[in-house]
Amino acid sequence: MALQASSLALAFGSADDRAQSAESFWAAASCCLHPSRNVVALALSQRLAILPTESTELDVQSALPLDACTFPEQVTTLCWAGYAGDLPHLQDCSLLLGTSSGYLQLHAEDGQLLHRQRIHTSQAQSIQARNSGKGLKPDDWSEDITITFRDAIVRLSSLSVRSVVRQQQQSRRWGEASTPSPISYNIWDLRKAGPRSAGICAGLKPPSLYGSLTGRDTNQKLLLVTSGRDPALAAYEAEEVLQRGSLAFVSSLASSVANGVLGVAKAAAWGRQAGYRAGIRNWVAAKVSLDQDGSLRGTKDEDLPKGEPVTLFRSLRDGPRAVDQLLLAPRGSVAVASDSFGRVLLIDVVSLTVIRIWKSYRDAQFGWIMCSWPQRAPQQSHTTEDQVLQSQSHAGKRRRADAESLHGLPDSNTELDEAVSLHLILYAPRRQALELWQMRHGSRVATSQVSSACKLLQRAVPFGLDPNGVDHTVCGATIRTSQCLILDTNTGHCVDVLAALQQQTHQTA
Repeated sequence: MALQASSLALAFGSADDRAQSAESFWAAASCCLHPSRNVVALALSQRLAILPTESTELDVQSALPLDACTFPEQVTTLCWAGYAGDLPHLQDCSLLLGTSSGYLQLHAEDGQLLHRQRIHTSQAQSIQARNSGKGLKPDDWSEDITITFRDAIVRLSSLSVRSVVRQQQQSRRWGEASTPSPISYNIWDLRKAGPRSAGICAGLKPPSLYGSLTGRDTNQKLLLVTSGRDPALAAYEAEEVLQRGSLAFVSSLASSVANGVLGVAKAAAWGRQAGYRAGIRNWVAAKVSLDQDGSLRGTKDEDLPKGEPVTLFRSLRDGPRAVDQLLLAPRGSVAVASDSFGRVLLIDVVSLTVIRIWKSYRDAQFGWIMCSWPQRAPQQSHTTEDQVLQSQSHAGKRRRADAESLHGLPDSNTELDEAVSLHLILYAPRRQALELWQMRHGSRVATSQVSSACKLLQRAVPFGLDPNGVDHTVCGATIRTSQCLILDTNTGHCVDVLAALQQQTHQTA
């Protein structure tokens, strides 16, 4: 089944957008892969579509774009959030959308709106999830969602998002309209820096040298890493404060009890002709404004919580350079970023130093994957058996050293698998190249030639999975904690990155 990109672009756009080419449509659209890898979410302007993948192709015929927001507001970023429970399937999956007006929207798997809440006044730039095991400290098992705005950064607890999703799903199941509870969150002010484009919460900062030697780790501050312009990279120390949201809502409600009683009395007087209950309903309707689906409507700018101050920990200033993408590795100690000069940067999160640079990768897309790649067999004519064994021993020690430096010191009850290591996937559309690089200082182990009209999709990892594992069984299928797909927007063909690279390797061999 071929992918009709032009018809899909017309379904998303208006009558004035019919001259828009398919390439520009896919370049502007935001895509996100479901944790089960069976669904792709696609958003552009005010439209949202949920596209199922049948085997290895994208099912565009079942795409019915929905109106996610109203003009002039636009969807600017999206991210899937799923939870792995005790049952062998995902639970409480939802799609998180950020808009140009600072709203956060939660959508069900079918695209229906569950919750809408204004978080900030500026545009949402990126939404990224941090799963257990991505922290910088070995005992940090927290899971959260980071929303980056141009002048602020917000951290949501994964449990608070799940509670709202579960509440709304139960209300939909019973056919009842319920008032959603506000999501609790922390917000920090970043107005002293230039406009931010992306950000991640790396968890609690690791202990200092003094804390490591004395065993007194008193630092309980979060490390927030952001990208943008002036500076290109900036890491901040932030303290967790009382989360905004439901607690602030209850506090403000308790502080206004006296005014509320007086308002009810006035409402009863105003609604005397219709009765006491009608007056109360009129007063409540004037205080709380809901959309047709029961979600919270617009919040005044002065009612939004002010951002808490942060302390600049480290920064990287490089003149006119602007870093527009930032993605944390599965283990959290390194991140990859791309700048406006067509370079891809490998960054050490703790020290905020660039440890590796790839040049001539303009418009690059990247992703992380934990995998094992077969090594080439040594030539028997030039290598003896002892030399082969010695080479394998040195290679195993080097992989263990890289894994320890990447993941931190291994736990006493955990054995590192030498066969599985961290790899970076780079897709250069202008060169039509798909590459696999071993981290941190490894070489390029595989490459494949693909179309220039592709999208690299990083699979969203469900919350609650064991970070030490690599493969997990969900719905009878094996799911990797880090998996990437390559989608050809011209044909609709969607294939696993490792399968594409292995096929190219076998053809060249």
